[in-house]
Amino acid sequence: MTYDVEHIFICLFVICISSLVSYLLRSFAHFLIGLLVFLLLNFKNYLLTVDIVLYEICVLQIYLPSLWLVLSFSLECLSQSRSF
Repeated sequence: MTYDVEHIFICLFVICISSLVSYLLRSFAHFLIGLLVFLLLNFKNYLLTVDIVLYEICVLQIYLPSLWLVLSFSLECLSQSRSF
């Protein structure tokens, strides 16, 4: 009699644990998919920002070369001062 009750509780415990594991794995898969989508969207925004900056640099070089020279010189001075 005690063996039967013990066996029933062990079976219920195994069913609960297997359900919990499958739920956690499903949740982890959803988390990974969400993380992947988030990272891809951020990377896309980063590429778009880089593209806009490069476009603005090209426009500056073509239409306002004197301003481009002043900006590039000041950026170079800033980068050298930060390296020390």
